[in-house]
Amino acid sequence: MVTSSELRSGGSLIGDVLGEAVRSVREVHQSVATRVFGALPPAAEPVRQVHDAITATAYGASRAAHTGIPRLGGALAAPLLSPGATSITDTPAGRLAVGAVNGLWGDRVERSYAGLAVPMTLRVDGAAVDLTEAGVRRAWPLAGGHLAVFVHGLCETEHGWGLAARRRHGEPGVTYGSLLERDLGLTPVFVRYNTGACLTDSSAALAELLQRLVAVWPARVEEIVLVGHSMGGLVARGACHAGAAAGHGWPEAVRHVFCLGSPHLGARLERGVEGVAGQLQHVPEARPLARWLASRSAGVKDLRHGVCLAAEDRDHDAATFVRHRAEEMPFLPHASYYFVAATLARDPDHPSAGLVGDLFVHLPSASGVGEDRHLGFPTDNGAHVGGLTHFGLLNHPAVYDQLRTWIVRDRG
Repeated sequence: MVTSSELRSGGSLIGDVLGEAVRSVREVHQSVATRVFGALPPAAEPVRQVHDAITATAYGASRAAHTGIPRLGGALAAPLLSPGATSITDTPAGRLAVGAVNGLWGDRVERSYAGLAVPMTLRVDGAAVDLTEAGVRRAWPLAGGHLAVFVHGLCETEHGWGLAARRRHGEPGVTYGSLLERDLGLTPVFVRYNTGACLTDSSAALAELLQRLVAVWPARVEEIVLVGHSMGGLVARGACHAGAAAGHGWPEAVRHVFCLGSPHLGARLERGVEGVAGQLQHVPEARPLARWLASRSAGVKDLRHGVCLAAEDRDHDAATFVRHRAEEMPFLPHASYYFVAATLARDPDHPSAGLVGDLFVHLPSASGVGEDRHLGFPTDNGAHVGGLTHFGLLNHPAVYDQLRTWIVRDRG
């Protein structure tokens, strides 16, 4: 199903996307026509003027229709929905779509399509938790003083933690959270958030959310374990830093911070997209594609360097950024930080391991060790899992065994 606000926002989004597509086609058409007419003698000028007038009218009408019809359809259909209609995110396909849209254009979605925006919430069985004493007791009736907080990555939702559970663990619904609860008594807490928002905002929002949670938690919080996948590891690190800087109490309970496939030194894919977009901008026929690539979210752009950036810093090249702007978020002095890196190659020393990594994050970035930057993970707080992709890190027995081993070891 879909709610009325989602339908309105969805209609507006579809209309804007279709309208932008028509605009792009027109610009490519016009660029090609300009080249052709530029090569013709002056006698062809009347033909060019007629051509331009016809195409302007045709494309203008087409863009208006493609933009307006979905908007109008959403606006007219929304009031007809039942007030109790369920959200589009209650279906697997809907969660996948909304997660992807928010990851790719989340900052724009927040501004212009609020019905599809993903606010940062804590989730149990897909439902948002009411952060009151009663709401928390309903959500976690067996809550203890040891919490494991899970922060998903770009374009994901909290349901990603259950990826391939039946194949990996023999039954559906098994996650690192359920396993840590069974084996070590940790209460699992799953976060859902807009991964297209800038990392600074997401980190601050998570810090505030955990402060509110701890304030109404039914037991004294003695231990917090943070587990972040990909971007989620950066957000978890940032939340610890933001929470400590704000004087929150919860960071004092943080004992372990796990980063699974997190691009601590940045993602090559994002840097590649930035480079391609810059080159395409110089080709008139390719400028629409360059503009589309440049429209990616602030969250995606923050992955270029792997740190929380102010808006004015996102366009610095890597060398300039590292030399003048990079200030790594310090680790909490009392907490242990860990990384798990995956590579398609089983041997981490194989040339493809450093080149391809897990398809999205290469090994040096996941381990935080580069030529110009070094995060300082202790040697025995890092692990490599070979033959695994980036998303395989979300739910794999080998990864869980490593997490459990580290927690038990450092608990003493």
